[in-house]
Amino acid sequence: MRVRPGYVTASVVLQQIGNITLFVLGLLTVAAGVMWKNSPSFRASTPIQNLLQEYQDRLSGDDIESIVAIAIAIGTVLALLGLGLIVVSTAVGRGRNWARIVATIIAALLGIVGITSVLPFVWSALIVVGMWLPGTSEFFAETVTRRAPRYSGSAERPDVTNGWS
Repeated sequence: MRVRPGYVTASVVLQQIGNITLFVLGLLTVAAGVMWKNSPSFRASTPIQNLLQEYQDRLSGDDIESIVAIAIAIGTVLALLGLGLIVVSTAVGRGRNWARIVATIIAALLGIVGITSVLPFVWSALIVVGMWLPGTSEFFAETVTRRAPRYSGSAERPDVTNGWS
């Protein structure tokens, strides 16, 4: 069994950092929204009151409740997306080629969206490059071959070295 290349490990670590951050930010957003809805003491806290006083002439109570509901929905989506991406990056680390393709597409999209900011663009570029440098394709192809079903008898064994899992 071949050892996972260091480039893939580095890419997976970068992915996991970003994915866990996304998951935690989603959870924190949901938690803040739920606290807003259920805790009068949270709504009465000084930082929240200062923020509300700044916008009191532009926002009604219904507007604020709508914003909180949207924030909870967005936080839920972010947390679920982060959780799904944690699964994808774990599969990349295990040599699953489908996960490498999904992670590449997602990193490329985030890189395009983040092109106006240096950190997301560089982060995405490092993830993509780490998964596609020379030597990594053999790791993913070997994983496919290693997982291929065994055939016995006179039936011809199918070609499983195409890199797809």
